[in-house]
Amino acid sequence: MHDWAHVMSSTRGQWLPGDARGFRSRDHRVHSSGHYRDRPPQHEHAGLRRHASKLASEPVELDTEPRAVVGAALLEKLERMNVRCGALCCARTHVHALLLTGDADAVGVFGRAKQFASHRIRERVPGKLWGASSHVVRIRDKAHFQQTVKYIEQHRGEGAWVWVDPSLRSKTRSDPASPPDAEAESAKPRIPCNNQGVRYLAIDLGDKRTGLALGDAVMKIASPVGVIEVPIETRGGEALLDAIAGACDEQLGPAGELVLGLPLNMDGSEGPRARLVRAFGARVSQRTHRAVHLQDERRTSLRADERMAQSGLTHGQKKARRDAIAAAGFLQDFLDGLGTPPGGGSNEEDPGS
Repeated sequence: MHDWAHVMSSTRGQWLPGDARGFRSRDHRVHSSGHYRDRPPQHEHAGLRRHASKLASEPVELDTEPRAVVGAALLEKLERMNVRCGALCCARTHVHALLLTGDADAVGVFGRAKQFASHRIRERVPGKLWGASSHVVRIRDKAHFQQTVKYIEQHRGEGAWVWVDPSLRSKTRSDPASPPDAEAESAKPRIPCNNQGVRYLAIDLGDKRTGLALGDAVMKIASPVGVIEVPIETRGGEALLDAIAGACDEQLGPAGELVLGLPLNMDGSEGPRARLVRAFGARVSQRTHRAVHLQDERRTSLRADERMAQSGLTHGQKKARRDAIAAAGFLQDFLDGLGTPPGGGSNEEDPGS
């Protein structure tokens, strides 16, 4: 458990030495009679507060939408660095992350993620976003690990953006720090088809373009409908979320649901890309207020290439349609599994739940 670290960091201008909440000066050289819940007298540390205010810029506070952008950016960078994140939250003035860093410098690792998030939100929060450094507490044991996950999740009640590794939500796991059991994940029951008239929009998430396909639970035929030419990094993913929300309104109406392709490894395990898709799926669900189902998309791109090989299309035409055809491929798999008895497939529901 000592390989895990609870990393805490604040935005710029928060937790100033000697501020009105009663925090101590650097290295506790000046003692305070109070703390952040029981503030000291206003006159105490007045000179220190004046000195700190001259050195500090305007405090940075994140509104609801920027919290989601910063949180998703931190998670994305950690995934790119192959650093497993157990839980993460982004609140108004601070962030918490539970990271599997091993012997690596947790402050340095999270610092690179913070820098990435700063660039992602630069248009909305110009200037310096973060405070000087981060505070790290090494996880002692299993109980400490579980308490940390619970503590981070509790920030949701304060309006924070919160993400928790889905594998840690299972109460039956003997070791909450162990990676997801691929066999157990693949044995999850397929989703019963309770609404025979529901329509589904499939989303094949890509870095530069996202394919869309449409189908319903009656005909059970998936058809490609188009491609969204919006890079996922534009405006921290917000531009793509806007485009997906618009496609939902246009293609589904008020009652349809979404199917998001999950790029599992060939052995059925989840890698960094799959975890990134899960996190983005949670954002899609929050933005559209629709159920989001995750569907194994292995081999669908290969099947799309095979389908277009004899189509007579030019290379440019194939490239433009490939992602939509891949979306239709895993949507067809999803539709074929609707209404089958439990235990027969690997569909999952709502990554934001």
